[in-house]
Amino acid sequence: IQADRKARCKVISLMFDVNEDKLAAALRTHVDRLAGLIGPRPPIIPKAFDAAATYVERQLAEAGYTVERQKYLAGEREVANLIAEYADRFPGMRLR
Repeated sequence: IQADRKARCKVISLMFDVNEDKLAAALRTHVDRLAGLIGPRPPIIPKAFDAAATYVERQLAEAGYTVERQKYLAGEREVANLIAEYADRFPGMRLR
């Protein structure tokens, strides 16, 4: 499993021209924030669900992505997919 993680980091580092060690540290930080600080995000805990979405949205925006929320209803609650686009580097590529 460790080799697979290293391989994924290598691919991402090549795609985005970043240092592998810095990338690994950044990914650990994101996991720590989402899994540790924010914690579980079941739909019955909307505050945590919203905090995770806001965290991801801010991180993408800080990385230069244009982020839009695609809102929809899940039961009686409004939720959203995040659509991120990095037009300068990968025209037409959208992350969902």
